[in-house]
Amino acid sequence: MLILGIGIGLVAEKLGGHGPFAHFSEMLSRGQLLSHDMVIFVFLPALIFESAFGMDVYAFRKELGSVTLLAVPALIICTVATAYLVFGLAGDSWGWSLSTALVFGALISATDPVAVVSILRESGAPKRLGILIEGESLLNDGTAIVVFTVLLALHTAGPDAAMPGVGSVLGQFGLTVAGGILVGLLLAFLLLRWIRRTFNDAMVEITLTLVLAYSCMIFAEGFLHVSGVMAVVAAGLWAAGPGRTSISPEVTHFLHRFWELLAYLANTLIFFLVGLAIAAQLDRAEAFDLLLVLAVFACVIGVRFAVIFLFRPLYPKLGDAISSAEAFIMSWGGMRGAVSLALALAVNQNEAIDETVRHQILFLTAGVVLLTILVSGSSIGWLLHRLGFDRRPPSEELAALAAQEKALEHVEASISHVTQDRALRTLSWEDVREDITLRRRQLQDQMGNLESELHKSGGTEEVMSFWHRALDIERQAYWDAFAEGTLGAKAVRALNLEVDLHLDRLNRGHLEPPHSRIHMEEEHASWALHYVHALERRFQRVGFDRLALLYDIARAESRAAETVLSRLEELHSEGNAALAEITDTYKRFQRLGKERLEEMRVNLPEITRAIEDKLTKRIALNLEREEYEALVDHGAIEENAGKSALTSVELRMKQLKQSSTRGELPSNADLVRRASLFAALEEETIEKIAREVRQVVLTPGESLFHENDSGDSVFVIARGAVHVIKQIGGEEKLLAILGGGDVFGEMAFLTGETRTATIKAATSVVLVELSRKNLSGLMESIPTLSEEIWQAFAQHQFDTYLRALPRFASLSAEARAAWISGKKQIELADKEVLPTDDAAYAFVLTGALEAAGSTFQAPTLIDLKGLLDQPRAWHGARVILLPALESDA
Repeated sequence: MLILGIGIGLVAEKLGGHGPFAHFSEMLSRGQLLSHDMVIFVFLPALIFESAFGMDVYAFRKELGSVTLLAVPALIICTVATAYLVFGLAGDSWGWSLSTALVFGALISATDPVAVVSILRESGAPKRLGILIEGESLLNDGTAIVVFTVLLALHTAGPDAAMPGVGSVLGQFGLTVAGGILVGLLLAFLLLRWIRRTFNDAMVEITLTLVLAYSCMIFAEGFLHVSGVMAVVAAGLWAAGPGRTSISPEVTHFLHRFWELLAYLANTLIFFLVGLAIAAQLDRAEAFDLLLVLAVFACVIGVRFAVIFLFRPLYPKLGDAISSAEAFIMSWGGMRGAVSLALALAVNQNEAIDETVRHQILFLTAGVVLLTILVSGSSIGWLLHRLGFDRRPPSEELAALAAQEKALEHVEASISHVTQDRALRTLSWEDVREDITLRRRQLQDQMGNLESELHKSGGTEEVMSFWHRALDIERQAYWDAFAEGTLGAKAVRALNLEVDLHLDRLNRGHLEPPHSRIHMEEEHASWALHYVHALERRFQRVGFDRLALLYDIARAESRAAETVLSRLEELHSEGNAALAEITDTYKRFQRLGKERLEEMRVNLPEITRAIEDKLTKRIALNLEREEYEALVDHGAIEENAGKSALTSVELRMKQLKQSSTRGELPSNADLVRRASLFAALEEETIEKIAREVRQVVLTPGESLFHENDSGDSVFVIARGAVHVIKQIGGEEKLLAILGGGDVFGEMAFLTGETRTATIKAATSVVLVELSRKNLSGLMESIPTLSEEIWQAFAQHQFDTYLRALPRFASLSAEARAAWISGKKQIELADKEVLPTDDAAYAFVLTGALEAAGSTFQAPTLIDLKGLLDQPRAWHGARVILLPALESDA
């Protein structure tokens, strides 16, 4: 298209003064066929949004440090270095000033590697290399436009204008870039929320993405005068990442195809128009001018090589290292294109600049763009081959061959089915069957050779090969479930992230698989949901969204593991240790997912029922829609009637999707009745307590509070179990497992001290929380309630204290509980004597006792047999008298 444009442009120039070509030639010479505004506001939004929207956001985020290094400081250095070299070449002959050269350096430093990226994808080059080149292009377009705008303003300000300081320039640069990013994120957030409110409406959803791309450029660049390119990049990346699940699954594939087509048309047209623009400049060129273009082209390429290799030692500090071969491809593939030409056209149309200089900048830019596209673009494929970038790693090659072999197996089976058709039975199928059989055998031989090669390489490549295949299957299972509507948006994002993290660990040489996807999700992906859940608890609402998320993840983990296991059985690697380990991992995922689902059904039946009711309704609607589609395809129902039925089904699917998952938990009164702490109370008292308490729901692994936290609430477990954990010697120790009816937190409630242990949910847990503010009055009016809470407090204190004494190390937890259970607590005023009676020990629960000239501070156990005088309370105390143990005898 570039060469075609140049050819047509040269012909039009030659015939410019005659007939219908006169007007066309005049427009071409003035640069009206391709203006700066046309490139910026018409072509760039489509090209940049498609590139950002098709980006692997996780991979881009990993390489963001390296990409930013290339797109900002490296581009600025390229701008300055190129300017000084061009000033040396054109300063005398063309009379350029240094400021003119700086303007040219800024506009020529923006890379446009669209052809390189396309060739990288077709050749099977490493994904990371494509991310680096395309990511740099996305960001440095914005940087180049901002730098160009600043330098052009300085150049046209005149000699008497005050020059801004470095700080002012950097501040303006930062504000322009940050402003563009904020505009893009804001518009993406708003429009993707709008898209989320639609359902399976391709026209509306595609139109809104078009509005998003172009409104970013128009509002940012046209109205707010911040970076429009950065706004479009931010919006595209948001749509590809967090906003991906806002788009209806049925529309996603069509949407990507639409943007690919739009970008293809934009690229085709813009390169044709670039060719016309270059032709208009070439027709005026003299021999010296052409030599200068060649020299500047060499300078531009040389500066890029120097800067890429100069920054190469910094890449490992920001991410992974870049090899010399990768740096060479990145340097050679830094072509110039539409952005450089658009900025040159902006100079050409700026009447504040000398007309001769304007034409020179446009001519020089057109020449460099032409040479980078023709020289670099046409040779990059050969260079990739010479450097070995077109050869896939053995693990990826094995996965590709396995997919081809599986496809041929399916074709072979389908042919056997087709031959049963009477109309096709008489056809000759033997040649086709033999060809497929031969191709399958060849693929199996290649796979066998690759497997042997991987096995001989030491095992790591073989393990990587199997893991890559397993993770690809797992990821696809998650997105298939999302497309079916049986997996929520938050869950598919969290699980997709876990697969990315797992792949990242593999690529760094960490072959140890995670214990579970849910564990990793909680650690890496759901911190925000944790705070949402905390807010919901604060306002006395149950975090159903979080529970639905964990249910979704458990179910998806189990189903995806089942899918992976069924596919792994098809591999011809019986007895392979690597495959056996991966199989064991997915069997564990399958088991843990099912166990968590059952645990939620037992401990949170109301919540699980609400989640599963919504799931069953969606599955039923899926089946109904599929049936109507099949009836229309087979002609069993008139097309308009079928569309009407489908519209009705999809309306119900939309309503179900947008409805929140909520369920009715048992009432506070029901939970109070189930707790043994309140079992003996009258119904009127239970109703009174129920009005003062609130429910708390914990998911497995979630902490209610931590050791040394402040708090004044006591908790009663209605359902489930919790772990009591304490830091001892720098390590977490499990002190106890509490279950239904158990009370905890009473120490902080009664004494006002900080929490002495961490409480973490072992299962899904439903708790009843009673705060000091609400419970104090109840305890005064209900003596039995006060006694039960003090008894629970005494048991916990006594057990913790006694466990640390070597003398009683032989006592089991049951024996310690039995020793203190049912014993009366004695409250003593200041100086009041403790009536010891026949007791052998006194456990000081609160306060202190004085005896034999010593003070015994709670919590402590006093051996009464060794005391000559009766203990007295010191400023008050609460004491429990205990009998002698059998071991004492």
